[in-house]
Amino acid sequence: MASGTTLNVVNWIGAGLSTGVFAIRAWTRLFIVRSIGLDDFFMLLSLLASLAAAGLITTSVHYGMGSQTEGTILASKYSFLSGIPIMMAQGFGRIAFAFTLLSVMGTTPARQWFLYTIIAFQFIWLVVVLALSYGLCSPVSAFWDSAQVQAQECLVKYHNVVVDGWNYFETVWDACTDFSLALFPALILSSTNMQMRLKLGLIALMGLGVLTGICAIVKAVEYSLLFSNTENSNYAQATIFIWTVVQQYIVIIAASIPCCRAFFTKTDRTTVGNSNEPGAYSRGRITLKPRKAKHPPTRQIRPQASRTLIGDSDDEPLNMGMIHLSDVSTGIPHFPR
Repeated sequence: MASGTTLNVVNWIGAGLSTGVFAIRAWTRLFIVRSIGLDDFFMLLSLLASLAAAGLITTSVHYGMGSQTEGTILASKYSFLSGIPIMMAQGFGRIAFAFTLLSVMGTTPARQWFLYTIIAFQFIWLVVVLALSYGLCSPVSAFWDSAQVQAQECLVKYHNVVVDGWNYFETVWDACTDFSLALFPALILSSTNMQMRLKLGLIALMGLGVLTGICAIVKAVEYSLLFSNTENSNYAQATIFIWTVVQQYIVIIAASIPCCRAFFTKTDRTTVGNSNEPGAYSRGRITLKPRKAKHPPTRQIRPQASRTLIGDSDDEPLNMGMIHLSDVSTGIPHFPR
């Protein structure tokens, strides 16, 4: 078990790393590849929700959550309310990554249907889990105020519905979604004719979501043990929240790192425009007007190679900040249709 101090350290380190990675992602999309989309919008929402959750968790720790003493009403209140932005952060993060995969790899109807299904079910899951967690009791304050008449009834209902039932379904759903989004790029990239080094690197970067699935499983186990440790449940909560915040931050970082690749490759910041016209909208993305290069490149770039690196001309990972021209040695890799 961990203390509230440990929770605060892990919480804000994760918040700082997530903010930094997202800042690099935003810079890459706006000023290097000149293309923004729905995935960037939902990732921003995920980050904002994570920061809101971090503030509520810190406030809960301030009032005693994660301490050896009995928890206070305010500690229970803020820890309970932090669940709303936490679930939004995780849900929006998965939606953002699904939109990223849709833009890069959604070149066939089957892939598009798969990714759209995940996006739709994430919205449904978010509504259901919020309703179950916060709609079981009226007034909601009875969840954290044991002095209210409905408090015991709410606790029993919450334990029967959420702890003994929904908790296991949610764990399976989260883990399956995270593993599916992480393994989907590997299945697609494995059949391309990229350089093996580049292929393995992209599979590793885009497969970091496996870690979130592992966190979901560990969190569910700790959550079940919480109610069997009634003597020190206030202290045990900190361990659950640590795994929870780690999971939500990994969602943001794992979904953003592949989009930051163009930020770290080469010193030449010349923008290569999208094959779409500036302002064109395609599969959730808008192409911005390319900036004029201060120092024109000295070598010639084949027009075709700059257009189609993976998939259709409208779906270039170059414009996603994921692949650079110099990473492709021969030929023009493509996904099988």
